[in-house]
Amino acid sequence: MSSTKPGAALGLFLRLSNVKSATSTSDVVLGLWGTRSWTTRYIRVSNQAGSPGSVSSGVSNIVEVLCRLPTDVPEDTYQASLVCWRQNRLVSSQLGLQLHILADWSETLPADWPEPLYTNLLGGIEALNVNGVAIGLTNSLVVAKAESTLHLHGWVANPAHIEADQQVLIALQATEHGLVRYVPAQRCWRPDVVQVYGERASEFCGFSVTARLPAELPAGDYHLWVVQKSGGDAGRMDVHRILRVRP
Repeated sequence: MSSTKPGAALGLFLRLSNVKSATSTSDVVLGLWGTRSWTTRYIRVSNQAGSPGSVSSGVSNIVEVLCRLPTDVPEDTYQASLVCWRQNRLVSSQLGLQLHILADWSETLPADWPEPLYTNLLGGIEALNVNGVAIGLTNSLVVAKAESTLHLHGWVANPAHIEADQQVLIALQATEHGLVRYVPAQRCWRPDVVQVYGERASEFCGFSVTARLPAELPAGDYHLWVVQKSGGDAGRMDVHRILRVRP
C-alpha cells in the first residue's frame, strides 16, 4: 500500500488484458473507492506529454496512467481501478492497488467548488477532541497548539439538495487576518438522521475528520465551519466553536 496526499501527481505503468478495445487513454479513467468513507472519484488520465496516451491492441495492453489526485478527497484507504468504455458499456479493471491518502490542509477551495453562499444547512458537531482529549460540546472555545491532532464528528445536510455525492470540508477562518484553511472530511452513513429529518437529509450526511493542524498555522483565533458541496452549490454551517491556536 502506498501513501500520498490530495493533489499529488500519480504515475503508473499497467499491463491489462481487458481494455484492448479502448483506442486511447482518453477512453480510460482512474477510479478511487474509499474503504471507509464511501468516497468515489473518477480521474481522467493522460500520457506524460499531457495528450491522450496510447493503449496497444495486443492481448496484453500497456497503459500509462498519469494524473493528479483531487484536492478534496478525505483521508482514507482507496481501492484503485481503471474504467474504460468498451462495446457500448463500461468495463472496470481492478488494479490490486491501494492508496492511503493522508488528510492535508489547503489554502483554497478545490478548483471545482463554488463559493459557499448558503448558511441554512442542518446539522451539528457530536464529537470533538484535541490530541485524543474530548472537548465538551458546550465549550465554545477550543485551545490547541499547531500540529495538534483535531478530530470532529457530526452531520450536515442541505435540505434543498439531497444528492449522494455530497462532499464535505472543515474550514478554519482566522478572526483577525482572514487566513483560511480547508481539510476534507469523510462521509459517514447516518440512517438515524434520516429517521428524524426524513427527506431533508441523506443517509450519507454524516462526516468525520482526523487531521493534524499545520505546523505553520499562525497563533490566533479561528472560526470553525463545516462546508458542504451538493447539487452544484455550496454552503457552510456555523458550529459555534472558536479554535484558539497558541504558540
